[in-house]
Amino acid sequence: MFGSITKFHFIPLLCASALYIIGECFSVKENKYNVKVWNMGDEFFIPSLIFSAIGLFSLLFIWYKTSISDTPTRYVIKKGLYPSLTALFIYNLCYTIGLFGYIKSYENLTLDDLQAPLRWVKGASIAFSVIIGIINLGISIFMKDLVLSAMNLLIYIGLTIFFFKVPKDSRSQINGAAEGIIDIIFGVASLATISSLESTECG
Repeated sequence: MFGSITKFHFIPLLCASALYIIGECFSVKENKYNVKVWNMGDEFFIPSLIFSAIGLFSLLFIWYKTSISDTPTRYVIKKGLYPSLTALFIYNLCYTIGLFGYIKSYENLTLDDLQAPLRWVKGASIAFSVIIGIINLGISIFMKDLVLSAMNLLIYIGLTIFFFKVPKDSRSQINGAAEGIIDIIFGVASLATISSLESTECG
């Protein structure tokens, strides 16, 4: 853990702590159209994007360079902490971009284009549902790590539950059943990846 590269493992840990603090500062307010929105400005979004990006890329590099022979430590750090933080950074990066675009679309809303926030939600919800799954599973396969696939499975279980909690009328105005189908597909893909990696490790 204290090699020339891996000794900097404190960087992603600090980034994760910073994201937690930023998350605790979020609040809700009503905009000029009496719509409830997140009460956040660039002073929250920019640090969130920066810490997510720095945390993710530094962690991936350190994870790749980390070599631990001690089995218990290896499972706790390289097979537990690293993939869990990776999933956190990827999800938070996409979530921050999506929420930032949604809030900005409301701030720039005009009477001539009242559908701008809805268009953003339609595109972002589909795009990030796909992006999160592809990146997480791609890294999981590359690193041969089933924990990241398991974390991805939990994310998509949560997304699927959230999808079905949204009233049907609201879902029909956004992307219909498309988003829920994508979430289920990536949940199944996560299970398949876990099974594949588990059989590889056992073999």
